[in-house]
Amino acid sequence: MFDIKRSFTYKYKTFERIQFPLRPAAGKTIHKSQGDTLQEVVVSLKSKRKGKIPHIHYVALSRVTSLTGLQILNLNQEAIAVAECVRQELHRLMTDATLQLCFNPLYNLSTETLNDDEISGYLVEVSPIKTSQQNNKYFDGTINSNRKTFQHFVCFDVSKHCQFRSAGTQKSPVKLQRISQVPSKRDASQNDVLVKRTSSLNVLRSLDFSCKEQPKETSEQCTLEKIQNLPEKSKVNVVAAVMNKSNSEIVDVRGTLINKCTSIVADNTQQMELTLWKHHIDKVVVGKTYHFTNVSTRFFHTYTLTTTSSTEINDHEDLLDIADYQEESTSTTITGAITQIILHKSAQCGNCHKSIKDIPTGNLVRCNSCNMKQLKSNLNNAYSCTMNVKDLSTSKVIKLNMFSSVLLTFLTENLKLNLLSEMEDVEDYLLEQQNLTITYNSNNKVVLKFQKTK
Repeated sequence: MFDIKRSFTYKYKTFERIQFPLRPAAGKTIHKSQGDTLQEVVVSLKSKRKGKIPHIHYVALSRVTSLTGLQILNLNQEAIAVAECVRQELHRLMTDATLQLCFNPLYNLSTETLNDDEISGYLVEVSPIKTSQQNNKYFDGTINSNRKTFQHFVCFDVSKHCQFRSAGTQKSPVKLQRISQVPSKRDASQNDVLVKRTSSLNVLRSLDFSCKEQPKETSEQCTLEKIQNLPEKSKVNVVAAVMNKSNSEIVDVRGTLINKCTSIVADNTQQMELTLWKHHIDKVVVGKTYHFTNVSTRFFHTYTLTTTSSTEINDHEDLLDIADYQEESTSTTITGAITQIILHKSAQCGNCHKSIKDIPTGNLVRCNSCNMKQLKSNLNNAYSCTMNVKDLSTSKVIKLNMFSSVLLTFLTENLKLNLLSEMEDVEDYLLEQQNLTITYNSNNKVVLKFQKTK
């Protein structure tokens, strides 16, 4: 509590007034103050208990963040006691004692030492260049480092991709130097090989073992009911009948447009959503039963399945006693008008179909994903559109996304493909359409069908 002084004159006399403003305060026992952090505190160490209780003093005085914010009442100096043997031990620890580590700590290692790990083997699998969720370019694969060990590697220096791809295709024995072993994100009990910019790949004449093919993943045979007890991203095999299949749509997956289809499958335990990707879409027919191998579990509000790059779909004899199928509508059709719109155009590589962001001047361009050079005239154009649509029956505004295939179909039907030379011309044309029939996916709000109302 700090005083406030004020001087004033009254009837030719000067007066000085000192005020002590009072502020609300809270009080509690020292025991109940444990865990508190206070900037200012008044501690009363008055106690009816006889004897020395230094632990009570410690708890009280350690609540405040600074000495200037601490005021002590009734301090008993005799209650703060330190045995002579404790004083001597503290002095020894501060002067003579040293800590001898049984290992060499990281901060004493040079950069060369940290990066001097190496591994020899065969690159049995090298992926194309990918884009991570953080928008970083990388590629990964598998190295066969001895007769039975297969280890996952990842490299964020895409300039090494051609060299790795060549060594993997030719099954050449190689040595990776200046790499790091890092905990695997796929399996916490394993390590991944991290190939960095300073790492090098050297082709060897031979190794004392030959290249082995990586064994295929073995997946557990499951019923759809049992899947709900498995962790997310588990690989499973299921036998199920296809009860429903939506129309195929094109979705943008980190810059790559991929065909996707949602289906409902069922066995004799229950039904579940199965997402089909790419070539798997045409392999299933509604009403037939299939053996799905290496499909992966997902969980977002509910359990679902999705196909993967290793998924195989084979015909199977029809199931008996299929669980009752309850059809859920996954699409919605409205009649409306576009109120706001923005249209984006991007160039895609004619080989890997991935987006090329920076187009250089001149007639040639090299893809930064697959590294192939091509004429600009061989690039593909991709379109994506975000728009607000007003439902004419409810006056509700819905935000929808539309991609190339649906947009191009609409412009072709109306003989307006020539408008694609200028994105603003397309936007103007779409805004002028006041009566449109739009079918969209109720889950992800992607337009499936887009046409003028007849």
